Amino acid sequence: MRRRLLSVAGSEPVGPYTLLRLERGDLEPGEPGQFFMLEAPGRVLPRPMSLCLATRSELAFLIDPIGPGTRTLCELEPGAELHLLGPLGNGFDLAVER
Repeated sequence: MRRRLLSVAGSEPVGPYTLLRLERGDLEPGEPGQFFMLEAPGRVLPRPMSLCLATRSELAFLIDPIGPGTRTLCELEPGAELHLLGPLGNGFDLAVER
């Protein structure tokens, strides 16, 4: 778990949601079931977000802009920076025998 300052790679609308893509650097995406705390600039409380997609270079979060904090995250432009903490929570293994 680490607090990092990451750059916004892009932000695209997906229906009523926004896909926020962050430059990953060497940050590990964690395990299924874990989440990240995204600190919206100018907001006091970070927002918990589950990872939607992780590539070698980016982390992506699908955000529903339902309040001031999530709207601020959805309005970030490419090149903007935000703090991220994580991965947090208890992950689980997908390779469980059935």
